[in-house]
Amino acid sequence: MAISSTQPALRSDTSTFPKSNGRSQVLDHLVDEPTMSQFSQNPGIPLTLTQAARQFRDIVPAESLTRFFSHMSPQLLVQVLGDALHQLGVPSPPVTPSLYAEHVATVRVRTLDGRKQSLHGEIQVHRHQLPDDQELLDVRFVKIKGDPLEWRRFFKKVVVLCKDVVYVPDA
Repeated sequence: MAISSTQPALRSDTSTFPKSNGRSQVLDHLVDEPTMSQFSQNPGIPLTLTQAARQFRDIVPAESLTRFFSHMSPQLLVQVLGDALHQLGVPSPPVTPSLYAEHVATVRVRTLDGRKQSLHGEIQVHRHQLPDDQELLDVRFVKIKGDPLEWRRFFKKVVVLCKDVVYVPDA
């Protein structure tokens, strides 16, 4: 949120999900989300974003690209994330998702990367309410310590193992 009119608005303030016209409009909004292009058959920034852009941040978000959306239930998503971490040999404590809060769960991750260096962070799951009592889960991988490229590789490995719960715009 901008504090004064001379400060730019943050992308997180301007990228709220549309409230009208139901779920299809929200899913159409997700297709234009730059982070979703990494799951597309032909990755790239939508032309509509580049044509309307005034600054670089209008095209590429300030947020990390280590995030995905899911339309599955919170219980199933947290279970699949736990199973993926287990398959990668990453120890994680059991996590119980909050069924009704906006913040669903936080999974703490502490492991070694491919170079045997410390890598730790969090997997945060947030709920977005959609029209018609539907919900969409936003899964963000937040690096606390470690190499950013190794964190991105870790994200990709987890997403491959969780591919059944990742919302893909072309599907």
